[in-house]
Formats: sequence, C-alpha cells, structure tokens
Amino acid sequence: MPASRVSADFLRGLSQPVLAPHDKTAAAAREIVSADARKRVERSASLKAARLARDAGLPPPGDDD
Repeated sequence: MPASRVSADFLRGLSQPVLAPHDKTAAAAREIVSADARKRVERSASLKAARLARDAGLPPPGDDD
C-alpha cells in the first residue's frame, strides 16, 4: 500500500464530522440544560438533608458549631 494511501485512510479516520450551526446550538443548549438539572438535583438533595435534620432535631449538615 503506498504511503499516501495509508495517510489518507489514517486521516479520514481522524476527521470529525462537520456540524451545522443548528447542531452546535443544540449541543450548547443541551449542555446548559443538563448543567442546570445537575445543580437542581444537588440543591434539592442538600435541602432535603437539612429538612430531615431539622425534623429529627439535629443540627443542619455543615453546621460545625
């Protein structure tokens, strides 16, 4: 196999698909939405822990006093 054919096959395997502007925008929107969802889940978990601690009569988590 000639060297030029090997490098062309190699480079073809490395190339990334060209994304349309809509695809780039959609990917960015998905990332923003998933980041917000992660924050919301973390916030809900911390609020639930604080509520359960309050109901049990314990100091809230993170209160080291």
